[in-house]
Amino acid sequence: MKCILLALLSGFAISCSEKKDHVTENQEEIIGSIKLIYPKSIQKGKEFIAKMYSINSERKIVNAVVDCDDFSKIDSTTFEIQGCTKELLIRNDTVYLAFIPTSDGEFLFQNIHVLSMEMAGGAIDVQELELKYEVKN
Repeated sequence: MKCILLALLSGFAISCSEKKDHVTENQEEIIGSIKLIYPKSIQKGKEFIAKMYSINSERKIVNAVVDCDDFSKIDSTTFEIQGCTKELLIRNDTVYLAFIPTSDGEFLFQNIHVLSMEMAGGAIDVQELELKYEVKN
């Protein structure tokens, strides 16, 4: 019985150590009511994926754009912003930003704007975010 238990525990320890090698170390930040999860560093040529979501249950993410500065003309039904064409993918109240870096070094992805709407009152809030990451060869 002791041998079987020892074998099971050894197998569990081995499987845990194998899984640990595949875990990506993430950086988590909270800016306002938005939580960002993305890798601190990534290898050149590998996919970089960032997720952004609302931590406030009373707000819902309705749009996210890059390289946009004028938020004076937001359509209240579609939440599209006139003049902003670079929208990010949103699924289940989570914004996804993915790309494959082609050069190594330290980078700052700026000018990401996430629009969230208050569920009760409908007030729209715009938050500017940035991602700092390192690409290694």
